[in-house]
Amino acid sequence: MKVSLLIPAYQAANFLPDIISDARAQEKPFDEILVYDDASTDETIAVAEALGANVIEGKVNRGAAFARNRLLEAASCPWIHFHDADDRLDPAYLSTVSKLNPSGNEIVLCGLKMFDSQSGKYGQEFHWMQLNGCSDLGTYLACQFQMGSGLYPAALLRSIGGFREDLRGAEDHEIHIRLFLAGARFRTIPSPLNVYCRHGGITFTETQPEQLNSDWLKVYKSYMGAIPPAHHDVLASMFMELAYKCHAQRQFSETDEAIKLANALGRDSVVSSSRLLRMVSRFTGAKMVFRFRSIWNRFRAT
Repeated sequence: MKVSLLIPAYQAANFLPDIISDARAQEKPFDEILVYDDASTDETIAVAEALGANVIEGKVNRGAAFARNRLLEAASCPWIHFHDADDRLDPAYLSTVSKLNPSGNEIVLCGLKMFDSQSGKYGQEFHWMQLNGCSDLGTYLACQFQMGSGLYPAALLRSIGGFREDLRGAEDHEIHIRLFLAGARFRTIPSPLNVYCRHGGITFTETQPEQLNSDWLKVYKSYMGAIPPAHHDVLASMFMELAYKCHAQRQFSETDEAIKLANALGRDSVVSSSRLLRMVSRFTGAKMVFRFRSIWNRFRAT
């Protein structure tokens, strides 16, 4: 099995030595390492070249989806693994997932463990074992996983047109929905071989939550017509959860739109384990409960 390691990079000069070191330390080596520089202003290109990676230079910053598409076009191997430049990879990753010998419509997922680079401590682990061989769309929609956990057949990604370049955020989750709808299935292993690093306020998710929320809303809306009625309850819950995230960022027009779409799919209450909050939201509206949750969260943080 020949595998390309594809690394989209922006302002990643400080991180590339670690991820490329992880790649070189694999028990089974990658057949090629490609880095796409998304118009960085630091030494990303020089560092990547010095470390022996093949570099594709972007002239204008276009975001992760654009970067991944250029890497996908350039990859020469039939299997690919995307990994963010600021994350890490266990040395046993490639040898472990390769042993599963997946077919051309299968994606292999490993587990993920969180790492706080400031404290040097590992945190929560995620495993996604419910997706192993899963053909239930509802189960799949409710489960979101990180791109760095996957080994992908390049031909399958190319056959669906790659990533949506109009998205700055949520592009990885959007392509997973399209892959599932196109017939892809998942082989999952519990080993947490993908290490997702938190560095303290530098990632897209941390620095641009409003853009991420807007892109999620765009993604959910685009699939309303493709999701069968049997799974509308799952999608409605996702809209309502997104409405809360938008409200927390004071994106009130997006909040109203997400609530309206959740209502249209049959959900008239917030997503909560509290029966009281669900009942109250039916009478007062979801936004009143969102305000209460925001006040409570601020109180707990003090």
